[in-house]
Amino acid sequence: MQRAWPGILAICVGGVSAWAAFLAYAANLERVSSSAMRRVLGELRESEDVRAVLGDAVRPEPKWYLNGSPWVYGSVRVMLYMPLPSRARH
Repeated sequence: MQRAWPGILAICVGGVSAWAAFLAYAANLERVSSSAMRRVLGELRESEDVRAVLGDAVRPEPKWYLNGSPWVYGSVRVMLYMPLPSRARH
């Protein structure tokens, strides 16, 4: 039993590390595909000032470890406005 602990510990650490890496990857894909990110990139592509400096090819920098997707630092918070339903008073 005493010899099994290092192996069990290594498997647990590896499992938690894989889970954390997948969670970071999934959260990044959500940020990349958000409407806020698409809007910002669209505004940059349409800006004449940005086009004068960077040229026509304005796109995020791909990362090799994300299979060509960019890494978005920080968080993308999209605030949705949903009006509360009005309650009729009797």
